[in-house]
Amino acid sequence: MKFSKDYQPENRRKPNPITDKLRRLLKQPHNAEMTKAEAILNTLINEAIGGNVRAIQLIFERLEGKPLQALSIEQTNNHLPDVIILPANNSKPPYYNESDIPDDL
Repeated sequence: MKFSKDYQPENRRKPNPITDKLRRLLKQPHNAEMTKAEAILNTLINEAIGGNVRAIQLIFERLEGKPLQALSIEQTNNHLPDVIILPANNSKPPYYNESDIPDDL
């Protein structure tokens, strides 16, 4: 579904004026050879070459993405964790265990 200029979804990300200004400033010349952004990148690369672990990490995260974190869910007594089930109309009390749920629900 395409949206016209008149109708835009409410959850659409709005531009951030600070980010826009930062992008414009980084495009400005630093010297005759490079922009400010290029100068910052050169500094970051030189820091990484010099052994700055945080600079190395930042470069690799930018290139490869952050590593996935492992998530482990421990299961005890061979049953799933308790779940709170609220009825749609909130007229009945919540159920805290699977055994409390009536069969006719």
